This record gives sequence, structure tokens and C-alpha cells, in this order.
Amino acid sequence: MPMSRNRGSGSGPFLMEMVIAAGFFMLCVAMCLSAFVQADRLSKNGRDLNRAVLAAESLVEEVKAGNTENFGNSVPDGNFQKIFEKWKTGDPDANAMYQSIESSEDIHTYQVVWDKEWNCYPDTGELEKNGKKLAYAGEIMTGMKDQMKEIAVVIFDYGTSTDHGSEIFHIFTEQYVKP
Repeated sequence: MPMSRNRGSGSGPFLMEMVIAAGFFMLCVAMCLSAFVQADRLSKNGRDLNRAVLAAESLVEEVKAGNTENFGNSVPDGNFQKIFEKWKTGDPDANAMYQSIESSEDIHTYQVVWDKEWNCYPDTGELEKNGKKLAYAGEIMTGMKDQMKEIAVVIFDYGTSTDHGSEIFHIFTEQYVKP
């Protein structure tokens, strides 16, 4: 009597091929999703940098024009001064510029804050009165030295992401002041 062989249905290799194809598809989806998340983060960082540059340039122009009455004089919160000092001491160029301003005459320091739409407020009280949350904070420091007004502006991300307290943009400039 011949031996009968039990042949399987043949679906084993097909099922294995489908599992491999599904795994490959999931891997491709994960890579594409990661690329979109990274692109969104880069877009947000670029948008924030663009807005911070415009804001810093506007603040410098207001200082040069003598329009500082819309600036605040109080720090946004208790951590701001620590974040500012850490940034200043971590950047040799910033440290040198701030030491130059601090050794000059007629020193003024101002703070401004922005909500997530980049609407400017003199302090967090005004911001909260309008129902907004702190998203960005900036410090402006000016001083006079040899008929030159030295101006430093730095803007920090301050509440919109995990980069809390990270510098977005800074600018140092001078203005000649007639005697």
C-alpha cells in the first residue's frame, strides 16, 4: 500500500509573505510619519525665528526712536533671570557685549513678552488680563558710552515647547547720539 502524504494547504508561505509585506508597510508608514513630524517642527522653528528677527528689529528701532514707554520693567517670572544669565554666560560674544553695556553710563533694562500669536505686551499682567498665555519673552538693555548708545535685544522661546527658555534670536547694535 502506497504511503499517502499529507500535503498542507500551501497557505503557510503565502501567510509569511503577507506578514513580511505588512511589516515593511508599517516601517514605511513610521518613517513617513517621522519625516512629517520633523518637517512640522522645522517649519515652526523657522516661523519663530522669522517672527523673532522682526520683533527684535522693531524693538531696536523703537529704542533708537526713544519710544520705550511701551516696554515693561519687570521680568516675566522668577526663572527668567536665571535663564537670561545662563544664556549670557554661555555665549562669549553676548557676555562681552553685556559687560560693555553694564560698564557704560545711563543703563536701562526693559522686558517685553509675547503670546503665541506674537502680540507684544509690556508684562505678564497685561498678557493675562487679555486672556493670553506667555509664549515668548525678550530683554532689551541699553547703555551710553562715548556718545554711542549700545543696544542689546534677546528673545527667548518661553512656554510654547520643550525648548522653554531657549534663545531664538539676539541682536547687538549701536546708535550715535549727538552731544
